[in-house]
Amino acid sequence: MKKSFSRYFLPFVFLLLPFVLTGCFEDEITFKGKVLQARLVDITDDTGAIVATRYTVDGPLPGAIVRCVGYPETATTDTSGLYELNIEVNRVIGYKAKADSYTLQAFSHRNYYSGQQDPGTDESISQYVDARPGDTIPVRDFVLMYHTYENQSGQ
Repeated sequence: MKKSFSRYFLPFVFLLLPFVLTGCFEDEITFKGKVLQARLVDITDDTGAIVATRYTVDGPLPGAIVRCVGYPETATTDTSGLYELNIEVNRVIGYKAKADSYTLQAFSHRNYYSGQQDPGTDESISQYVDARPGDTIPVRDFVLMYHTYENQSGQ
């Protein structure tokens, strides 16, 4: 009994131990962040002439979609504009993997003025994030801006 234990179990443990210690089974990355909505506002002087244009952040954008390019997983923002996106990545064999770059995109099909779903009213914006398997990464806020010079439905 002792001979078969040391013959099969111990080599298995010694082969598996380095992978367990180096995190080879951590195969998910979590991105956490917020999506805000903004719009362009014209600043006028006393005569009504436009002197500047700047964007104003109106607050969180519920229902926006966040995705990682090349992965099927998506996340939808809650009423506070918060999201948590989990993506499955390849397992790491051996030592801790170096950080890979990921492209996150956020977009919304909600018309700013009517609140109705309208494809083509918002375009996606991107951020580039470095992460390793097993990481939870806080992401800078996305700010989606409604472009008033575009026609609805992309026409």
